[in-house]
Amino acid sequence: MRRLWAVSAILLSAGCQPAVHYEKPEPTPEPTKAAVEAPRAVEQDIVWMNPRPQEIQSDAPIEFIHETDGPEWAKLRRLWNPPLTEKERAAAVLTLGPVAAVALAASKAVVKVKVPAGLDDPRHSIPSSNPPTLHKWELGRRLFYDKKWLTDSAGESCATCHDSHTGFADNARDHYGLNTPTLVNCVYNGRQFWDGRAGVLEEVVQRTMDDETAPAKGTAFRHVWSGAVGRLRARRFEYEHRFLSAFGTLPTQDAVGKALATYMRTLLAGDSVHDRALAAQVADHSSELKVEHYEKALDGAALKDLKIDEKTKADAARKIYRGYRLFNDLEEHKTGCILCHGGREFTDGRFHNLGVGFNKFDPGEEPGRFASLPVGEKEGRLIGAYKTPTLRGLSHTAPYFHDGSAATLEEALQFHTDGGQRNEYLDPELQKRDLLAPEREALVLFLRALDGKDVDLPPPE
Repeated sequence: MRRLWAVSAILLSAGCQPAVHYEKPEPTPEPTKAAVEAPRAVEQDIVWMNPRPQEIQSDAPIEFIHETDGPEWAKLRRLWNPPLTEKERAAAVLTLGPVAAVALAASKAVVKVKVPAGLDDPRHSIPSSNPPTLHKWELGRRLFYDKKWLTDSAGESCATCHDSHTGFADNARDHYGLNTPTLVNCVYNGRQFWDGRAGVLEEVVQRTMDDETAPAKGTAFRHVWSGAVGRLRARRFEYEHRFLSAFGTLPTQDAVGKALATYMRTLLAGDSVHDRALAAQVADHSSELKVEHYEKALDGAALKDLKIDEKTKADAARKIYRGYRLFNDLEEHKTGCILCHGGREFTDGRFHNLGVGFNKFDPGEEPGRFASLPVGEKEGRLIGAYKTPTLRGLSHTAPYFHDGSAATLEEALQFHTDGGQRNEYLDPELQKRDLLAPEREALVLFLRALDGKDVDLPPPE
């Protein structure tokens, strides 16, 4: 019987390396006595450290405020609402008096993140082991944009592949055939990477000690730690105090993973034209969404984003509404989009074989979700199956599909309506759909109306 050897190489680009599986290992020579007694070189970097509470500086918790919180959500004007600065506190003393100023400062000692309209409440998706705080977030943001710690040659950061200007993706297909997915709204992801091999966001940088091992020379590019913690510790004056103030430890795997996850969970985008149309429906106490609700949502900024002239606003609203009805199969069940792209994030979070880039493979080299599952949980339907992506922000994140094979939304829609690429593991829900050209145009415009406003977090220092 062949043994299953799982090799986990965790990527910051959330999809830059396919899972490796069923590899036959090279014979391992017996270790020498000196080798057995010698400590592993990587242990000093990845060993667990008990926090030193005295090192943790006063920190501000981060609190997500959802629209279900009512008045508190409504009064917030921005996505990111930091605590009062020293200057603001001094001004409060002058205007309100010392007693009132102290009370105000206490109430403002929390960073409040206003969850954009239309999104689910992210608080249910945050593990209790990593409550978000300002120091963690600031550290995570610095790590995300820093080009000097991730690889030994420097020059690359998380933001290299997850560019904030392109929807936290990279608009490129240069990762050995895999496309970089967006990090926007990644707090809602039930599984990470196209094949779902990681669970929570804390895992996407590194999960096991194997990830600390550098790849062999001449092999395919891999994102691995390979001394990353050591590089952070070497930059003592830049990072030591930041890790100590956030975690009470020197840099460790665990702390880096938690800091990056804290930052990524605040990359939120919503309040799209569709979200605002739904809000208009609620305000009208209407039992159904109508064309006029979309027309109300098409303000000047939305018209500019969608490249719609003010004179054609009414026609555009009708077209988006038509796309909405097609998307949700409210007419003749023409598209089937809603079967996999339901909910506020427009994804079921599951894995489907669409036949995208599907080729013949040898036994033991099965692609997709199948490869990353342990023995006992593998199913044939998951061969060649990849995660359903969110449909929010599509205008910024071309190309599409896990392999980046669709350059435009029109191409992606065409692939779906053609019934995908036939193979024995194809998802049975994927059927050939006959759509007229105006219907395709309406669907694409509706998809673009899901984009939402850009993430408006403070820029990195």
